[in-house]
Formats: sequence, C-alpha cells, structure tokens
Amino acid sequence: MSAAAPARPPAAPNAAQPVAPPPLRQVVVVVDGSSYMAPYWDSLYAHCLYPALTYLDMRNKTDPAMRTEFALVTFCDHMPYGDRLLRVNHFTNKLAVFNSWAKAVPFQGGGYAQNAVTEGLYSALELFDWREGRTVERYLLLATNSRQHDMPCSLHGSDASELSDLVRMIVQKGIFLSCFLPHSLDPLRSAIKKVWEMCKPQRADPNIPLKDLPLASLDHVAMLTGINLSISTNGEHPFLIHPPSATPSQPTPPAAAPPAAAAAAAAATPPARPGAPAQPG
Repeated sequence: MSAAAPARPPAAPNAAQPVAPPPLRQVVVVVDGSSYMAPYWDSLYAHCLYPALTYLDMRNKTDPAMRTEFALVTFCDHMPYGDRLLRVNHFTNKLAVFNSWAKAVPFQGGGYAQNAVTEGLYSALELFDWREGRTVERYLLLATNSRQHDMPCSLHGSDASELSDLVRMIVQKGIFLSCFLPHSLDPLRSAIKKVWEMCKPQRADPNIPLKDLPLASLDHVAMLTGINLSISTNGEHPFLIHPPSATPSQPTPPAAAPPAAAAAAAAATPPARPGAPAQPG
C-alpha cells in the first residue's frame, strides 16, 4: 500500500499591495535677492505672489488628498557683488512658514543689472521630487528685477549651461513656469516674457490657463501658467484674486509698503556700478 501524499500547506494570504503615495503639488519660488528687488518686494509679494501661493495651496486640485509644498530659492550674484550666490529654504507644507521666509529675504548687493538668475532656476529644478511612482505637479515661480548673466551656469555638475538650456528642461519635464516682475514697461519684461512663452505647455489645455496680467497702477506684471487668477479693481490699488467659487473666501494679502514708500526706497538705492558692489537695499 503506497504512502499517503503529504497534505499541502494552506495557501498564504495575498501579500498586501503597496499603497501609492498621495499626489503632490510642489511649488518653488525663485526670488531675486539683490538690492534691485528690495524696494518692490513687499508690494510684489502682497499683490501678486501671495494670491498665487494661496491659489496653489487651496484650489484646482484633482485629488482632495493632494498636498501642496513650498520651497524658496533666493539668488544674488557672484563675488564681489554678492556675499552668497544662493540661499535655499527646503519644502514645507505650511504656507505660514513660507510666508515668514518671504518676509525675511535679505536683499543686498547684486551685479550691474545682471545676477544669478540661471543658477537660481537650476537650483530650483534640483529641489523637485523626481522619484518614479509619484504623481507630482511642479510649479516654478520666478520673481526678478534682474536679467541673467551672459555666461554659463556656475553650479558644479550643472546640466544646463545657459538659460536657454533651462527653458528646454522646463518644457521637457512639464513644469509650469510663472513670472513676476516689479516693472511693466522696461526691457526686462520683454526678455522674461519670451522665456515665459517658450515654457508654455506644448499642448493647449483649458485646465492650464495662461494669463499675462499687468497691474498698471502698481507697475507690476504677473505672467501665469496654471494659476487661474484675475485682477481685482476694488480698493485703491489692484491685486490678484481667485476666481469666484463656493470654496474658501479670498485670503487677505499680507501688508505691503505703499507705492510712495517703495518709490522713496528706490530713489535711495543707487544701482551698482561695474567693479563695485551695490548698496544694500
């Protein structure tokens, strides 16, 4: 008589499937930390950037579980025009924390209307989460009153040598670039607008609005990608507001210096001269 076949062990329960991380929205703000921006920063931040940040924090999320994170990159210039090329505040999911960073930007120095714009943008690209398996919306917000140097990026290991290389990287990686300028009619606007237009999404999408919004009485400009704001005309000076909705009410912008005070500060801040550092703002 043959031996009985051994009993088969019970089937193991199905292994738990890995849970995909929730979708993420990352926002990196790149700020001109030179004295050229100092007189205008409070107004530009309150009327333009802060509404954009609150929009990205609260609105137009495809998944209610989506979390928004904010980081800050401040650029100045190479020695002797700046004592530090870049300052980086890494991601926080608390807008109040980011707001405290924005209010403490140490504007100082800077070259003769040219500063480390390319290095600031490249540093921002390195901050984003590029791990596979994550759903990430990436927003890059550039606030500048300087143009880039006409020379290669000085960061070690940089894959981009010039601003045009960065533009191609931004387009290829699907990053939404928005630009904020303190002046609306100077040559810098034309140069930055070309960059903004080159970085538009390759395919038109009604869910990704593109808006060029001049705030005439403040002389500011916001060029927005994927941030659906409009200009409010209520009050003495315009500011950017969220579209009408039943969702949270409009945030109150942080206090900004009045235009007269900004103009006085601008007059007291002489531009840098070649060969000598700029006066601190």
